[in-house]
Amino acid sequence: MSTTNGWDLVCGFNQDYLSALGAYLYASGKFPHGYQSGAYDLTLEPPDLTISADSPNTIAFKVSFEGTQAGKPMSGYVNMAVDLSKVAIDYVNQPSYLQLGGNSSDYADCGNLDSFNSQGCTLEAWINTSVKTAQNILVFDGGSPSLSMNNNRLTLNWDGANLSTDGTDISDGNWHHVAAVVNNNEITFYKDGQAKDEVPLFGGSTKSSAGDLRLGYENGGSSAFAGNLTQVRAWTVARTAQQIQQSLNANLSSSQTGLIGYWIFTDDAVINQVNKQPGTLSGSAAIVEQTQPSFASYLLFWDPQNTFTVTSDVTIGTASGDNPGLDRTITASMEAYASSAHIMGSQSGGSTFMPTTINFITRTSASNPNADQMLGLMMTQNRPQPSEDPNQAFADDPQTLIPSGSNSVVGLWDYVFLYYMMAPAMVKALHVDSSQIQVTAGEPSQLVLQGEVNLKKMRVTKLKMYINDDGLFLGVQGYICNELIFASLQATLNLVVNNAASAAEQSIPAQSASEQPALGKVLFSFKNSPAERSAETFVLTMWNPYVRDTASDTLTLSLKNVSFQLAWNQSSPDVQNCEEVLALMPVMAPCIESCCQGILLLIQETAVSKATAKQQQVSLTENAKFDLNEIVFDDGFILFGTAIPGGSSSA
Repeated sequence: MSTTNGWDLVCGFNQDYLSALGAYLYASGKFPHGYQSGAYDLTLEPPDLTISADSPNTIAFKVSFEGTQAGKPMSGYVNMAVDLSKVAIDYVNQPSYLQLGGNSSDYADCGNLDSFNSQGCTLEAWINTSVKTAQNILVFDGGSPSLSMNNNRLTLNWDGANLSTDGTDISDGNWHHVAAVVNNNEITFYKDGQAKDEVPLFGGSTKSSAGDLRLGYENGGSSAFAGNLTQVRAWTVARTAQQIQQSLNANLSSSQTGLIGYWIFTDDAVINQVNKQPGTLSGSAAIVEQTQPSFASYLLFWDPQNTFTVTSDVTIGTASGDNPGLDRTITASMEAYASSAHIMGSQSGGSTFMPTTINFITRTSASNPNADQMLGLMMTQNRPQPSEDPNQAFADDPQTLIPSGSNSVVGLWDYVFLYYMMAPAMVKALHVDSSQIQVTAGEPSQLVLQGEVNLKKMRVTKLKMYINDDGLFLGVQGYICNELIFASLQATLNLVVNNAASAAEQSIPAQSASEQPALGKVLFSFKNSPAERSAETFVLTMWNPYVRDTASDTLTLSLKNVSFQLAWNQSSPDVQNCEEVLALMPVMAPCIESCCQGILLLIQETAVSKATAKQQQVSLTENAKFDLNEIVFDDGFILFGTAIPGGSSSA
């Protein structure tokens, strides 16, 4: 079973964490201390966050209050249930885009889409503009159909009829995803994944492509586009709301059903990713490719009218019970808030490992309260999310169940770890081009060196890395000593938390902070009998060379199944002249052993130091604290621990 069921990263939190989160949000001012709307003036207590056992994918905010309604004293509580399946967080990064200046000569010609037919179709794009007057986003030669905007409204021109939304607020200088879907004589407009309006298509005529598709082209009374465009897609199918929501922040493959046009503006070119047809730039239109990532985090609500359920238990005078007026008022406030995407923050130069899509689900268990969890499911690098229903994938998954003593879990797919963390490290360590380090997904995923690398003291011919049940495996082969000796090293790095019992079983004493680290048991053999001499082989095996387990540093790092092999390179002509060196091998062996121990010890010292430093730096919310309790290797990493929102122990 996969650690993450196809997702790149999974974070889970149980009821203990949610209770602490509610207290933190209130103490930090991120949850309101009061509510004023119409006749209501209320003082709110800290919210009690709970995972709903009655409704799937739902968490509830129960908030007690005191205040007045139209001047009359009132008290009680409000329970607001939030359907998390209709909420997402996207980190939007557009590394390449088409930049248009708004002049009539500025546009991109994408070429002819012969197969375009609007019996059922979808047009979509990411746009960024501050101009509110009429301007074309995309238009077919001849003027229809075309997708444009005017006074913050999305407009689809269909046989000369302009069909518009009531208002979408997209000319604010931020990136927004827009789409128009034609299906069964009806047009549905979307902004940032939300269906904004459904407009009837009078006449029901079918439109086919009559020429080239042009981006930002001045036509039909609408000006040329002034701003940026990317991820432009044309489909011959009517995409559903769920399909649009799941893919709006993902890089798609060109083999999608019904996808006939797809432009992402990489490699400084206008290329249809589906059929590789080239396009052209006109005027001052230009393609921009960012060298440093620039992210903006968006809080997205897919369906505001069906996301919130509000009930109350209110006492006014001698009357008590549900207050429908208060329920409606709070529901309306939340729906109004959720009707638009909210930018929570931006940053430049962010890590490529940053999740680009975060979805949420919950799971509950009648027999195991600790199994009640809220899960955040994440994809990185704009990768499409798995097609399997996450509720089914995680329903009975024991991998991410939080053990007693912890309140959170983080699962990391092995491919993501190797691709985003280890591959860049290998490129830097070996001084090679990134194309020489290849990571392939599988069971397990593997990192391998393509070709050979000449270092100062060694020619590396093979390098492989993957995660197994024992930890992180590394295998290296190559030639040293001016090609005289073939060398091979294999080892598995393992990290354990609070492993004093294991250290005692292996008779490796735990060290105090003031003591030097101790080497573990070393098994050493040199094949020196006449029968073995023909192999001319030297083998060194080490088990758990270093264990560190103190009160202040509970990470235990060990190297398992370490084997180091040396053999004469029989293809080297110089070997025939080295009989005197052969005679010295028994003397050389202890020296080589000591060197190996020193190298491995240095690796471990560095790894433990960095791991310990990072232990308190896992950020779940702003300034959050994460104490690591357990690490499991199983087709990836699974980390269990105790998270404290805001880093405050009082929370």
